[in-house]
Parts: sequence; C-alpha cells; structure tokens
Amino acid sequence: METYKRVFVIVLDSLGIGAMPDSEKFGDKGVDTFGHILDKMGTLDIPNLQKLGMLNLHKGGTMEGVENPIGRYMRIGETSNGKDTMTGHWEMMGIYTQKPFITFTETGFPKELIHELAQKDPVIEYNIFRSVENVNLNTVIGYKQDGVRHNFLDTYDDVK
Repeated sequence: METYKRVFVIVLDSLGIGAMPDSEKFGDKGVDTFGHILDKMGTLDIPNLQKLGMLNLHKGGTMEGVENPIGRYMRIGETSNGKDTMTGHWEMMGIYTQKPFITFTETGFPKELIHELAQKDPVIEYNIFRSVENVNLNTVIGYKQDGVRHNFLDTYDDVK
C-alpha cells in the first residue's frame, strides 16, 4: 500500500448523496440533497468538484462525471448507530458510536441545557440568537414547521 505524507478529507456537510440503510430510523426518508438539487436545477457551476470526481460519485440532472478525475472519491457508509451528520463525522475520525446522540431536531435545545451552558459561557444565549438572526429563509435547504417538512426547492422557481 502506498504511504501518503498528507491526506485531505473534504466533507461536504449538508450535501448528502442519498440515504443510508438506517436513515428512516432517524426520520430521514428519501434524503438526497445533492441529487434533489441536480434534479431541480439540471446543472450546477461546480468545475472543481467535477474535476475531483463528485459527479462520478453521484450523477444527476444533465451533469455527468469526468473521464479522469484528479481526486479519489468514494461513498462510505457508517457502521455506527446514529444520525448521519454528527455520528458520521465522529466515525471518520475513528470514533465508533453505539448509542445514538440525542438530537434536538423536533424540540430545539432544552432550556435546562441552555441554562447549564450559560453557567460556563455567559454569552451563550447571545451567540445562539446571533447564529440565526441573519438567516435568509430563501437559502435554507429545508425546515419543518407545524409537523410539515419544507424544502427550498418547493418555492425555488417563485424567488425572483
């Protein structure tokens, strides 16, 4: 096996390329952010990702992979038990997780947790509010309101 002096791992967080076998267990049925964007848009201006092999990994819309990508690419599946994003990141760094992390997708952060964090960081509430204050709802990939999931592609053509 060839030895490398340096390896760069590029993780495109929130740009998923399809569901994991256990995704429904975590409320992620039919997920494929990259594929859904390509299906809606047809094409994207992503020349560097194309050169690296992103479209060899996941074709979509009217876009195809390149004949000789300059990067190595792969789709991996985690063996840990949990929602892809956090569990998958930890696993890529060598941590196997048996018990899924608690997520606050449905309920938001509990007030008790925020209070506990505020004891250690007095500006935590300010930081939480600042982190969402300047969110442009026209650029949010998806959200859930009153139990209904919404996707930015639902109204993409309506935005001027």
